[in-house]
Amino acid sequence: MSSSVVKRNNKTMLDAASLYLLYLVNGVFPLALIPIYTRALGVDGYGVVAFHQAIAVIFMAVVDFSFNFTATRELAKIKVDAFKVSAVFSKYMSAKIILLLAVLPLYFICIVFVGDDFVIGLCFVLQLVGTVLFPIWYFQAIGKIQYIALVHVVSKILILVVVFALVNGREDLYLAAFALSSSYLISGLLSILLIYFTGDRPDYIFNFNGGFSVIRSSSNMFIGIFSNVLYMNLGVVLLGALGHDSAVGVFSAGAKLRNGLQMVVQPLNQIYFPKVSSLSVTGKNKAEMAVRLIKWQLLMLIILSLVFLLVSKEIAIFFTNDDQIYSQILIMLCIIGGCVQAYKQSVMQLFLSAFGYDAEYRDVAFMVNAFFIGVAVCFAFVICDSVVLSLFYAALYVLVDLAAVLYTRWMFKRWGHSSH
Repeated sequence: MSSSVVKRNNKTMLDAASLYLLYLVNGVFPLALIPIYTRALGVDGYGVVAFHQAIAVIFMAVVDFSFNFTATRELAKIKVDAFKVSAVFSKYMSAKIILLLAVLPLYFICIVFVGDDFVIGLCFVLQLVGTVLFPIWYFQAIGKIQYIALVHVVSKILILVVVFALVNGREDLYLAAFALSSSYLISGLLSILLIYFTGDRPDYIFNFNGGFSVIRSSSNMFIGIFSNVLYMNLGVVLLGALGHDSAVGVFSAGAKLRNGLQMVVQPLNQIYFPKVSSLSVTGKNKAEMAVRLIKWQLLMLIILSLVFLLVSKEIAIFFTNDDQIYSQILIMLCIIGGCVQAYKQSVMQLFLSAFGYDAEYRDVAFMVNAFFIGVAVCFAFVICDSVVLSLFYAALYVLVDLAAVLYTRWMFKRWGHSSH
């Protein structure tokens, strides 16, 4: 084996280890906070915080505008040219600043008319600012994934220590929200320091026209990703908007477990997405690599889900501090939903986005997510019982994600990319 192959394999292993550390921290961090918050703030108090964070996450997706895919794909092709890298970096960072300034007034209107507590909503502005400052797409494209892991590990551990030490009762509700949002701001500030003090510094010049240009070119991908973010957080937002704080607390705990299962496969997607994207669309190796990755990820998800299902009762008690059958059923549905959701994301990223089918990605995501959103909103006014409504949402997530997987795989085969 040549030295170049060994170096490439070692680089891939380092990237994989860094990303798994990153996703381990990002997965464990919200899960570790749940029992701290539910015991200190009560399930209803945690529900209030989770409700406002879900609103912030939706606006955060607008600021991100799918750049983690479109910017990564563009930078990966020209990363050896420092001048072009600086130009692309400037365009995308300018776009995020433009988007932040555009969404902030809408965010304030939302937390005034929909939110439970304006101060808690104000705390989560830090989350939006942190999103602008942290160019994950830049580190992915230049192959410095370990920097992403380092930033997240430091910020999450710091906030976890602060929360554990200082959040002790319902009177600390604002501190809990501030700490949760601050982790994003700290990550953003640390990433800027890494960019400008590690020798990989691109030149940045605010580019208004360039920012609008990449917003337009990323719009297809954004519609698909934004509808997915809205879909993933809508259950929490609807339950919170209807005033079911306790139900929001339990449902949000299950949702974080469901989303946490994505951490198993997302590192592989982030490592291999640029590699699959760079191969020829008509080449056989591109389809083979995508199919092989999907098969391994499905196996990993099935095994992990079975393990979690065996201890679902203990998980429910740990998160919600009660042994109600409702909490156990909800957790089981969220575990199954997490497996299907993670598989759906992998299928859509590797079968659609990596092959340049951004419009098709948008159409599939929008169609499936719009169906969920329509049904969820309608039933919010039909089902008055918060327990039944939250169980209905958990089951609906499973069915809708499964439909998206089947439809995407069918399209991929119809286009002639899948030979296995």
